[in-house]
Amino acid sequence: MSKSDRDIHAYDNAMKRIRHHRKFEISRRQMLKGSAAALGATLAAQFVPKEVHAEVSGTIVHFASSGKRLSNSLRAVKPLFDKVFPNVELEVVSKPMTEALTQINTYMRSKSDAFDVVTQDHAQFASLDAMGALTNLDPYLERDSAWYEDYQGDVPENYRHMWNLPKGPAPPGWVAAVAPDGNAMMTFYRKDVFDKLGIKVPTTWDDVIEVAKEIHDPKNERYAYAAAMARNFWSGYQFYGALRSWGGDFFVDERNQDWTPACSTEEGFQSLSTLVELQKYAHPVTANAGEDEVNQVFANGTALFSPLSWGTATLNDPTYSDYHEHWHMELSPKGTTPKSAHRALAGGFGQFMPTWGGNRETAWAWIKFLNSGDREDLGGSPLIADAIVGAGGQLSRVSTLTRWADRKPFFVGLMKAYPVSVVNAPVIPEAYAIMGAVGEEVADAVNDDQSVEDALKACDKRIQRLMEDAGYYS
Repeated sequence: MSKSDRDIHAYDNAMKRIRHHRKFEISRRQMLKGSAAALGATLAAQFVPKEVHAEVSGTIVHFASSGKRLSNSLRAVKPLFDKVFPNVELEVVSKPMTEALTQINTYMRSKSDAFDVVTQDHAQFASLDAMGALTNLDPYLERDSAWYEDYQGDVPENYRHMWNLPKGPAPPGWVAAVAPDGNAMMTFYRKDVFDKLGIKVPTTWDDVIEVAKEIHDPKNERYAYAAAMARNFWSGYQFYGALRSWGGDFFVDERNQDWTPACSTEEGFQSLSTLVELQKYAHPVTANAGEDEVNQVFANGTALFSPLSWGTATLNDPTYSDYHEHWHMELSPKGTTPKSAHRALAGGFGQFMPTWGGNRETAWAWIKFLNSGDREDLGGSPLIADAIVGAGGQLSRVSTLTRWADRKPFFVGLMKAYPVSVVNAPVIPEAYAIMGAVGEEVADAVNDDQSVEDALKACDKRIQRLMEDAGYYS
Protein backbone atom coordinates (compact mmCIF):
# COMPACT_ATOMS: atom_id res chain seq x y z
CA MET A 1 0.00 0.00 0.00
CA SER A 2 1.55 3.35 -1.04
CA LYS A 3 2.34 5.95 1.59
CA SER A 4 2.52 9.72 1.31
CA ASP A 5 5.61 11.68 2.36
CA ARG A 6 3.67 12.80 5.44
CA ASP A 7 2.93 9.19 6.39
CA ILE A 8 6.57 8.23 5.96
CA HIS A 9 7.58 11.21 8.11
CA ALA A 10 5.09 10.12 10.80
CA TYR A 11 6.39 6.56 10.65
CA ASP A 12 9.99 7.76 11.03
CA ASN A 13 9.04 9.95 14.00
CA ALA A 14 7.19 7.11 15.69
CA MET A 15 10.10 4.71 15.23
CA LYS A 16 12.56 7.28 16.57
CA ARG A 17 10.45 7.63 19.72
CA ILE A 18 10.21 3.86 20.11
CA ARG A 19 13.97 3.40 19.63
CA HIS A 20 14.62 6.18 22.15
CA HIS A 21 12.32 4.43 24.63
CA ARG A 22 14.05 1.07 24.13
CA LYS A 23 17.53 2.63 24.41
CA PHE A 24 16.82 3.22 28.08
CA GLU A 25 14.84 0.02 28.64
CA ILE A 26 17.50 -1.74 30.72
CA SER A 27 18.18 1.22 33.02
CA ARG A 28 14.45 1.85 33.37
CA ARG A 29 13.90 -1.79 34.19
CA GLN A 30 16.44 -1.50 37.01
CA MET A 31 14.77 1.69 38.21
CA LEU A 32 11.33 0.06 38.13
CA LYS A 33 12.59 -2.87 40.17
CA GLY A 34 13.70 -0.38 42.80
CA SER A 35 10.42 1.51 42.57
CA ALA A 36 8.38 -1.68 43.00
CA ALA A 37 10.39 -2.67 46.06
CA ALA A 38 10.07 0.85 47.48
CA LEU A 39 6.32 0.82 46.93
CA GLY A 40 6.08 -2.55 48.66
CA ALA A 41 8.15 -1.34 51.58
CA THR A 42 5.92 1.72 51.98
CA LEU A 43 2.75 -0.38 51.99
CA ALA A 44 4.34 -2.97 54.27
CA ALA A 45 4.91 -0.26 56.86
CA GLN A 46 1.12 0.17 57.01
CA PHE A 47 0.44 -3.58 56.94
CA VAL A 48 -0.49 -5.27 60.22
CA PRO A 49 -1.17 -8.94 59.40
CA LYS A 50 -3.88 -10.73 61.31
CA GLU A 51 -1.65 -13.81 61.55
CA VAL A 52 2.06 -14.54 61.17
CA HIS A 53 3.01 -17.98 59.86
CA ALA A 54 6.50 -18.55 61.24
CA GLU A 55 6.03 -22.31 60.85
CA VAL A 56 6.14 -22.02 57.04
CA SER A 57 9.71 -21.95 55.76
CA GLY A 58 11.99 -22.70 52.84
CA THR A 59 13.14 -21.04 49.64
CA ILE A 60 10.93 -20.53 46.60
CA VAL A 61 11.84 -19.13 43.20
CA HIS A 62 9.19 -17.42 41.04
CA PHE A 63 9.90 -16.94 37.32
CA ALA A 64 7.95 -14.22 35.46
CA SER A 65 8.29 -11.87 32.52
CA SER A 66 9.86 -8.56 33.44
CA GLY A 67 7.97 -5.29 33.50
CA LYS A 68 5.55 -3.32 35.64
CA ARG A 69 2.61 -5.62 35.15
CA LEU A 70 4.29 -8.94 36.02
CA SER A 71 7.64 -9.25 37.80
CA ASN A 72 7.46 -5.76 39.33
CA SER A 73 4.02 -6.52 40.77
CA LEU A 74 5.53 -9.57 42.47
CA ARG A 75 8.36 -7.49 43.90
CA ALA A 76 5.88 -4.94 45.21
CA VAL A 77 3.91 -7.62 47.06
CA LYS A 78 7.00 -9.35 48.47
CA PRO A 79 7.56 -6.98 51.47
CA LEU A 80 3.97 -7.64 52.62
CA PHE A 81 4.40 -11.39 52.17
CA ASP A 82 7.63 -11.26 54.20
CA LYS A 83 5.73 -9.90 57.20
CA VAL A 84 3.29 -12.83 57.15
CA PHE A 85 5.89 -15.49 56.28
CA PRO A 86 9.13 -14.27 57.90
CA ASN A 87 10.95 -17.59 57.47
CA VAL A 88 10.39 -17.89 53.71
CA GLU A 89 13.09 -16.84 51.26
CA LEU A 90 11.40 -15.62 48.07
CA GLU A 91 13.35 -14.88 44.90
CA VAL A 92 11.78 -13.33 41.79
CA VAL A 93 13.60 -14.16 38.55
CA SER A 94 12.59 -12.31 35.38
CA LYS A 95 13.43 -12.01 31.71
CA PRO A 96 11.97 -9.74 29.00
CA MET A 97 8.64 -11.09 27.80
CA THR A 98 9.85 -12.03 24.32
CA GLU A 99 12.44 -14.30 25.93
CA ALA A 100 10.41 -15.47 28.90
CA LEU A 101 7.44 -16.88 26.97
CA THR A 102 9.63 -19.31 25.07
CA GLN A 103 12.14 -19.97 27.85
CA ILE A 104 9.40 -21.11 30.21
CA ASN A 105 8.35 -23.80 27.74
CA THR A 106 11.98 -24.81 27.27
CA TYR A 107 12.47 -25.18 31.02
CA MET A 108 9.28 -27.19 31.39
CA ARG A 109 10.07 -29.41 28.40
CA SER A 110 13.38 -30.29 30.07
CA LYS A 111 11.56 -30.98 33.40
CA SER A 112 13.61 -28.32 35.16
CA ASP A 113 13.21 -28.10 38.94
CA ALA A 114 14.64 -24.56 39.04
CA PHE A 115 11.31 -22.85 39.74
CA ASP A 116 8.58 -23.35 42.31
CA VAL A 117 6.09 -20.89 40.79
CA VAL A 118 5.89 -19.66 37.19
CA THR A 119 3.77 -16.88 35.65
CA GLN A 120 2.88 -17.67 32.04
CA ASP A 121 0.59 -16.37 29.30
CA HIS A 122 -2.74 -18.17 29.06
CA ALA A 123 -2.25 -19.17 25.42
CA GLN A 124 0.71 -21.35 26.46
CA PHE A 125 -1.20 -23.49 28.96
CA ALA A 126 -2.33 -26.12 26.46
CA SER A 127 1.33 -26.69 25.57
CA LEU A 128 2.29 -26.84 29.25
CA ASP A 129 -0.48 -29.37 29.86
CA ALA A 130 0.77 -31.52 26.97
CA MET A 131 4.22 -31.52 28.61
CA GLY A 132 2.78 -32.64 31.94
CA ALA A 133 4.12 -29.47 33.55
CA LEU A 134 0.98 -28.34 35.40
CA THR A 135 0.04 -29.26 38.95
CA ASN A 136 -3.62 -29.86 39.76
CA LEU A 137 -4.43 -27.12 42.29
CA ASP A 138 -7.79 -28.57 43.34
CA PRO A 139 -6.46 -30.25 46.54
CA TYR A 140 -4.97 -26.94 47.71
CA LEU A 141 -8.14 -24.99 46.92
CA GLU A 142 -10.40 -27.56 48.59
CA ARG A 143 -8.28 -27.36 51.73
CA ASP A 144 -8.85 -23.56 51.80
CA SER A 145 -12.54 -23.71 50.93
CA ALA A 146 -13.51 -20.37 52.50
CA TRP A 147 -10.71 -18.58 50.68
CA TYR A 148 -11.63 -20.30 47.42
CA GLU A 149 -15.29 -19.37 47.80
CA ASP A 150 -14.27 -15.73 48.16
CA TYR A 151 -12.01 -16.01 45.07
CA GLN A 152 -14.80 -17.60 43.02
CA GLY A 153 -17.27 -14.93 44.07
CA ASP A 154 -14.93 -12.08 43.14
CA VAL A 155 -13.34 -13.29 39.87
CA PRO A 156 -15.82 -13.56 36.96
CA GLU A 157 -16.65 -17.13 36.01
CA ASN A 158 -15.72 -16.72 32.33
CA TYR A 159 -12.25 -15.64 33.30
CA ARG A 160 -11.74 -18.22 36.09
CA HIS A 161 -12.67 -21.12 33.85
CA MET A 162 -10.01 -20.16 31.32
CA TRP A 163 -7.42 -21.60 33.68
CA ASN A 164 -9.13 -24.99 34.06
CA LEU A 165 -8.04 -28.16 32.26
CA PRO A 166 -8.79 -30.26 30.37
CA LYS A 167 -11.04 -28.36 27.97
CA GLY A 168 -13.87 -29.99 26.09
CA PRO A 169 -17.67 -30.22 25.73
CA ALA A 170 -18.03 -31.00 29.46
CA PRO A 171 -17.34 -28.44 32.23
CA PRO A 172 -13.60 -27.98 32.86
CA GLY A 173 -12.09 -30.62 35.09
CA TRP A 174 -9.36 -29.14 37.31
CA VAL A 175 -7.73 -25.83 38.14
CA ALA A 176 -4.30 -25.47 36.50
CA ALA A 177 -3.59 -21.89 37.63
CA VAL A 178 -4.97 -18.95 39.53
CA ALA A 179 -4.48 -15.46 38.21
CA PRO A 180 -4.51 -12.08 39.91
CA ASP A 181 -3.62 -10.71 36.47
CA GLY A 182 -6.38 -10.22 33.91
CA ASN A 183 -6.64 -8.94 30.38
CA ALA A 184 -8.98 -8.68 27.41
CA MET A 185 -9.11 -7.24 23.91
CA MET A 186 -11.15 -4.05 24.02
CA THR A 187 -11.95 -0.88 22.11
CA PHE A 188 -9.46 1.85 23.06
CA TYR A 189 -10.46 5.42 22.27
CA ARG A 190 -9.51 9.00 23.05
CA LYS A 191 -12.56 10.22 24.94
CA ASP A 192 -11.61 13.90 24.56
CA VAL A 193 -11.52 13.58 20.76
CA PHE A 194 -14.78 11.63 20.62
CA ASP A 195 -16.54 14.08 22.96
CA LYS A 196 -15.34 17.12 21.02
CA LEU A 197 -16.72 15.69 17.78
CA GLY A 198 -19.89 14.33 19.39
CA ILE A 199 -19.04 10.77 18.36
CA LYS A 200 -20.34 7.72 20.19
CA VAL A 201 -18.12 4.72 20.78
CA PRO A 202 -18.85 2.28 17.93
CA THR A 203 -20.56 -0.98 18.83
CA THR A 204 -20.53 -2.67 15.39
CA TRP A 205 -17.84 -3.03 12.75
CA ASP A 206 -19.86 -0.88 10.34
CA ASP A 207 -19.77 1.89 12.94
CA VAL A 208 -16.03 1.40 13.39
CA ILE A 209 -15.39 2.26 9.73
CA GLU A 210 -17.54 5.38 9.92
CA VAL A 211 -15.77 6.58 13.07
CA ALA A 212 -12.36 6.00 11.49
CA LYS A 213 -13.36 8.12 8.49
CA GLU A 214 -14.48 10.97 10.72
CA ILE A 215 -11.52 11.23 13.09
CA HIS A 216 -8.72 10.50 10.59
CA ASP A 217 -6.49 13.58 10.27
CA PRO A 218 -3.14 12.58 8.73
CA LYS A 219 -2.34 16.18 7.71
CA ASN A 220 -1.87 16.92 11.40
CA GLU A 221 -0.19 13.59 12.12
CA ARG A 222 -3.25 12.27 13.95
CA TYR A 223 -4.29 8.89 12.62
CA ALA A 224 -7.67 7.33 13.30
CA TYR A 225 -6.57 3.78 13.87
CA ALA A 226 -3.71 1.69 15.23
CA ALA A 227 -3.47 -2.03 15.83
CA ALA A 228 -0.82 -4.69 16.34
CA MET A 229 -0.66 -5.94 12.74
CA ALA A 230 2.91 -7.24 12.54
CA ARG A 231 3.22 -10.16 10.12
CA ASN A 232 3.11 -12.88 12.77
CA PHE A 233 0.85 -13.88 15.66
CA TRP A 234 -0.07 -10.22 16.26
CA SER A 235 -2.03 -10.06 12.99
CA GLY A 236 -3.41 -13.49 13.81
CA TYR A 237 -4.91 -12.16 17.02
CA GLN A 238 -6.46 -9.15 15.27
CA PHE A 239 -8.17 -11.48 12.82
CA TYR A 240 -9.21 -13.96 15.51
CA GLY A 241 -10.72 -11.16 17.63
CA ALA A 242 -12.77 -9.94 14.66
CA LEU A 243 -13.68 -13.49 13.60
CA ARG A 244 -15.09 -14.39 17.03
CA SER A 245 -17.17 -11.19 17.07
CA TRP A 246 -18.81 -12.22 13.77
CA GLY A 247 -19.59 -15.66 15.17
CA GLY A 248 -16.77 -17.53 13.48
CA ASP A 249 -13.81 -19.56 14.72
CA PHE A 250 -10.70 -21.26 13.37
CA PHE A 251 -12.45 -24.65 13.45
CA VAL A 252 -15.95 -25.91 12.69
CA ASP A 253 -16.44 -27.14 16.26
CA GLU A 254 -13.45 -27.15 18.59
CA ARG A 255 -15.50 -28.14 21.64
CA ASN A 256 -16.55 -31.38 19.97
CA GLN A 257 -13.18 -31.85 18.26
CA ASP A 258 -14.29 -31.23 14.70
CA TRP A 259 -10.96 -29.78 13.54
CA THR A 260 -12.09 -28.78 10.05
CA PRO A 261 -10.54 -25.33 9.35
CA ALA A 262 -13.17 -22.59 9.06
CA CYS A 263 -11.50 -19.33 8.07
CA SER A 264 -12.81 -19.32 4.48
CA THR A 265 -16.40 -18.61 5.52
CA GLU A 266 -18.76 -15.64 5.46
CA GLU A 267 -17.63 -14.75 9.00
CA GLY A 268 -14.00 -14.91 7.91
CA PHE A 269 -14.67 -12.79 4.84
CA GLN A 270 -16.45 -10.09 6.83
CA SER A 271 -13.70 -10.05 9.45
CA LEU A 272 -10.75 -9.77 7.10
CA SER A 273 -12.50 -7.34 4.73
CA THR A 274 -13.05 -5.00 7.67
CA LEU A 275 -9.38 -5.15 8.70
CA VAL A 276 -8.35 -4.40 5.10
CA GLU A 277 -10.72 -1.41 4.97
CA LEU A 278 -9.43 -0.08 8.30
CA GLN A 279 -5.87 -0.03 7.02
CA LYS A 280 -6.82 3.06 4.98
CA TYR A 281 -6.98 4.98 8.26
CA ALA A 282 -4.04 3.33 10.01
CA HIS A 283 -1.07 4.92 11.70
CA PRO A 284 2.03 4.12 9.61
CA VAL A 285 3.51 1.88 12.34
CA THR A 286 0.48 -0.41 12.27
CA ALA A 287 1.72 -2.71 9.51
CA ASN A 288 4.78 -3.68 11.58
CA ALA A 289 3.47 -3.13 15.09
CA GLY A 290 3.31 -5.32 18.14
CA GLU A 291 1.58 -4.25 21.33
CA ASP A 292 4.48 -2.06 22.50
CA GLU A 293 4.55 -0.02 19.28
CA VAL A 294 0.79 0.49 19.38
CA ASN A 295 0.92 1.73 22.97
CA GLN A 296 3.73 4.11 22.06
CA VAL A 297 1.71 5.87 19.34
CA PHE A 298 -1.36 5.90 21.60
CA ALA A 299 0.76 7.48 24.32
CA ASN A 300 2.29 10.21 22.15
CA GLY A 301 -1.07 11.29 20.73
CA THR A 302 -0.58 10.36 17.06
CA ALA A 303 -3.08 7.45 17.12
CA LEU A 304 -6.60 7.95 18.44
CA PHE A 305 -8.53 4.70 18.34
CA SER A 306 -8.42 0.93 18.09
CA PRO A 307 -11.43 -1.40 17.99
CA LEU A 308 -9.25 -4.36 19.06
CA SER A 309 -6.37 -3.68 21.38
CA TRP A 310 -4.91 -5.78 24.16
CA GLY A 311 -5.58 -4.22 27.51
CA THR A 312 -2.89 -2.28 29.29
CA ALA A 313 -3.08 -0.11 32.38
CA THR A 314 -0.04 1.89 31.27
CA LEU A 315 -2.10 4.27 29.14
CA ASN A 316 -3.77 5.51 32.34
CA ASP A 317 -0.34 6.09 33.91
CA PRO A 318 0.64 9.80 34.01
CA THR A 319 4.32 8.86 33.82
CA TYR A 320 3.70 7.09 30.50
CA SER A 321 1.34 9.39 28.58
CA ASP A 322 0.22 13.00 28.69
CA TYR A 323 -3.18 11.71 27.57
CA HIS A 324 -3.59 9.30 30.50
CA GLU A 325 -6.92 10.84 31.56
CA HIS A 326 -8.35 10.66 28.04
CA TRP A 327 -7.75 7.02 27.18
CA HIS A 328 -10.94 5.08 27.84
CA MET A 329 -11.94 1.52 27.04
CA GLU A 330 -15.17 -0.17 25.93
CA LEU A 331 -16.32 -3.54 24.66
CA SER A 332 -14.83 -4.59 21.35
CA PRO A 333 -17.35 -4.33 18.45
CA LYS A 334 -19.54 -7.07 17.05
CA GLY A 335 -20.66 -8.00 13.56
CA THR A 336 -24.13 -7.48 12.13
CA THR A 337 -25.24 -11.06 11.49
CA PRO A 338 -27.44 -13.24 13.73
CA LYS A 339 -24.34 -15.16 14.93
CA SER A 340 -22.53 -11.95 15.88
CA ALA A 341 -22.02 -10.84 19.47
CA HIS A 342 -19.64 -8.91 21.70
CA ARG A 343 -16.99 -11.53 22.41
CA ALA A 344 -13.91 -10.11 24.08
CA LEU A 345 -10.79 -12.20 23.63
CA ALA A 346 -9.58 -12.71 27.18
CA GLY A 347 -5.99 -13.41 28.10
CA GLY A 348 -3.77 -12.66 31.01
CA PHE A 349 -1.06 -14.46 32.94
CA GLY A 350 -1.70 -17.30 35.36
CA GLN A 351 0.52 -18.64 38.13
CA PHE A 352 1.15 -22.37 38.20
CA MET A 353 3.27 -24.76 40.20
CA PRO A 354 5.55 -26.79 37.90
CA THR A 355 5.26 -30.54 38.33
CA TRP A 356 9.00 -30.69 38.99
CA GLY A 357 9.20 -27.82 41.51
CA GLY A 358 10.33 -28.41 45.06
CA ASN A 359 8.79 -26.59 48.02
CA ARG A 360 5.14 -26.97 47.07
CA GLU A 361 3.48 -26.00 50.36
CA THR A 362 5.45 -22.77 50.55
CA ALA A 363 4.84 -22.13 46.85
CA TRP A 364 1.10 -22.46 47.42
CA ALA A 365 1.28 -20.04 50.37
CA TRP A 366 2.84 -17.45 48.03
CA ILE A 367 0.32 -18.04 45.21
CA LYS A 368 -2.58 -17.82 47.63
CA PHE A 369 -1.23 -14.58 49.13
CA LEU A 370 -0.85 -12.99 45.68
CA ASN A 371 -4.40 -13.91 44.74
CA SER A 372 -6.04 -12.92 48.03
CA GLY A 373 -8.74 -10.29 48.12
CA ASP A 374 -9.46 -7.60 50.68
CA ARG A 375 -10.79 -9.85 53.46
CA GLU A 376 -8.33 -9.90 56.34
CA ASP A 377 -10.14 -12.81 58.01
CA LEU A 378 -9.10 -14.91 54.98
CA GLY A 379 -5.49 -13.78 54.98
CA GLY A 380 -6.07 -10.94 52.52
CA SER A 381 -5.71 -7.17 52.67
CA PRO A 382 -6.53 -4.26 50.35
CA LEU A 383 -2.83 -3.45 50.47
CA ILE A 384 -1.95 -6.59 48.48
CA ALA A 385 -4.03 -5.46 45.52
CA ASP A 386 -2.86 -1.87 45.95
CA ALA A 387 0.73 -3.06 45.67
CA ILE A 388 -0.06 -4.87 42.41
CA VAL A 389 -1.98 -1.93 40.94
CA GLY A 390 0.57 0.61 42.16
CA ALA A 391 3.38 -1.33 40.49
CA GLY A 392 1.48 -1.36 37.19
CA GLY A 393 -0.54 -4.55 37.37
CA GLN A 394 -4.07 -5.22 36.21
CA LEU A 395 -6.42 -7.34 38.24
CA SER A 396 -9.00 -10.07 37.79
CA ARG A 397 -10.84 -9.43 41.09
CA VAL A 398 -13.89 -7.22 40.56
CA SER A 399 -13.66 -5.75 44.06
CA THR A 400 -10.24 -4.28 43.28
CA LEU A 401 -11.24 -3.14 39.80
CA THR A 402 -14.25 -1.36 41.31
CA ARG A 403 -12.16 0.28 44.03
CA TRP A 404 -9.73 1.69 41.47
CA ALA A 405 -12.20 2.41 38.65
CA ASP A 406 -12.29 6.18 39.18
CA ARG A 407 -8.52 6.36 38.63
CA LYS A 408 -8.15 3.67 35.95
CA PRO A 409 -10.68 3.81 33.08
CA PHE A 410 -8.97 0.66 31.81
CA PHE A 411 -10.37 -1.22 34.80
CA VAL A 412 -13.89 -0.14 33.84
CA GLY A 413 -13.30 -1.71 30.44
CA LEU A 414 -12.09 -4.95 32.01
CA MET A 415 -15.24 -5.24 34.12
CA LYS A 416 -17.35 -4.90 30.97
CA ALA A 417 -15.22 -7.37 29.00
CA TYR A 418 -14.94 -10.24 31.48
CA PRO A 419 -18.62 -11.30 31.40
CA VAL A 420 -18.56 -11.69 27.60
CA SER A 421 -15.01 -12.98 27.36
CA VAL A 422 -13.92 -15.97 25.28
CA VAL A 423 -10.61 -17.81 25.28
CA ASN A 424 -8.02 -15.95 23.24
CA ALA A 425 -6.81 -18.90 21.14
CA PRO A 426 -7.75 -22.49 20.37
CA VAL A 427 -6.97 -24.55 23.47
CA ILE A 428 -4.50 -26.87 21.80
CA PRO A 429 -0.67 -26.99 21.88
CA GLU A 430 -0.53 -25.85 18.25
CA ALA A 431 -2.36 -22.57 18.99
CA TYR A 432 0.65 -20.25 18.71
CA ALA A 433 1.84 -21.88 15.49
CA ILE A 434 -1.66 -21.50 14.02
CA MET A 435 -1.89 -17.88 15.13
CA GLY A 436 1.45 -17.11 13.52
CA ALA A 437 0.57 -18.84 10.23
CA VAL A 438 -2.80 -17.10 10.03
CA GLY A 439 -1.15 -13.79 10.92
CA GLU A 440 1.19 -13.99 7.94
CA GLU A 441 -1.70 -14.48 5.51
CA VAL A 442 -3.83 -11.79 7.17
CA ALA A 443 -0.98 -9.27 7.05
CA ASP A 444 -0.44 -9.98 3.34
CA ALA A 445 -4.12 -9.26 2.68
CA VAL A 446 -4.13 -6.08 4.77
CA ASN A 447 -1.06 -4.84 2.90
CA ASP A 448 -2.59 -5.61 -0.54
CA ASP A 449 -0.19 -8.45 -1.28
CA GLN A 450 -3.05 -10.91 -1.82
CA SER A 451 -6.83 -10.84 -1.98
CA VAL A 452 -9.08 -11.46 1.00
CA GLU A 453 -10.38 -14.65 -0.60
CA ASP A 454 -6.89 -16.02 -1.29
CA ALA A 455 -5.73 -15.15 2.20
CA LEU A 456 -8.61 -17.02 3.83
CA LYS A 457 -8.04 -20.10 1.66
CA ALA A 458 -4.34 -19.97 2.57
CA CYS A 459 -5.24 -19.75 6.27
CA ASP A 460 -7.32 -22.92 6.03
CA LYS A 461 -4.60 -24.77 4.12
CA ARG A 462 -1.92 -23.84 6.63
CA ILE A 463 -4.10 -24.74 9.60
CA GLN A 464 -4.94 -28.06 7.93
CA ARG A 465 -1.25 -28.80 7.40
CA LEU A 466 -0.33 -27.99 11.02
CA MET A 467 -3.13 -30.16 12.37
CA GLU A 468 -2.22 -33.00 10.02
CA ASP A 469 1.42 -32.86 11.13
CA ALA A 470 0.26 -32.99 14.76
CA GLY A 471 -1.82 -36.12 14.10
CA TYR A 472 -5.32 -34.71 14.64
CA TYR A 473 -6.79 -36.39 11.56
CA SER A 474 -5.21 -39.82 11.79
